[in-house]
Order: sequence, then structure tokens, then C-alpha cells
Amino acid sequence: MGAIERSLKRQSSSPSSISSFGGPIALKQIIQNYVADAKTQIEALRSLVLHTAWLADSGQEYAQEASIAKLFGSRVAYEVTNRMLQVHGGYGYMKDYAIERYYRDCLRAGDHRGDQPDPTVPLIAQ
Repeated sequence: MGAIERSLKRQSSSPSSISSFGGPIALKQIIQNYVADAKTQIEALRSLVLHTAWLADSGQEYAQEASIAKLFGSRVAYEVTNRMLQVHGGYGYMKDYAIERYYRDCLRAGDHRGDQPDPTVPLIAQ
């Protein structure tokens, strides 16, 4: 979750300095929608993680919830970081920008792609 929040925080500071079509892109509605969607997904993930932690602390079964949080978290990490990379445009692929490393890390995690079966899916599907 920390990596996702770093991607969003990094995005919040950069677009104000990037101009397009006569003004900072941070004021464009599509960018504001990206940020709103990202914050919504982060809060949903935070709720899942906190609920799973509560189950674990109270001695209840939490394997399924932990699997759901892991799967959802990796997908949110990829989606948010990918959107923030898009906001940076071509600059997002340059090693000078931290968003490039965040995106590479999300790609390495790999649960978002769907090309390999996730071992937690059968547990979630029960």
C-alpha cells in the first residue's frame, strides 16, 4: 500500500509543473478523475487490509480475506501506478523520475496480468 501512496503522492507534485493546452495538467478534469479513482481504490484496499488484520488479531479465520487483500492490492498497485505513469507522459519512462521505478516494481509483482494463474484464486472462490 505504501508504494501505491508514493505513486499518487509523486503524481500530485509533478503535474502542477507540467503544462499542456495553456495550463497545468493538474487542473484538467481527466487528471482529477485519475486521482479521485486512485484515492478511492487506495481507501478500499486500506479497509480490506484493516479488516483482515482485525480478523487475525481476534483469532478468527482470515486466510480468504488475506488472499483477497493480496490480489486486490497487487491489481490496485498496478492500476494506480500505470495511471500516474500516463499522467507523466513520456517523462514517466525516464529513469530520472521515480514513477518509472514504481511502475517497474509493479510489473515485477505480476499479479495484475492474468497470464499466470494466481494460487490464491481457488481459496478466494470457495
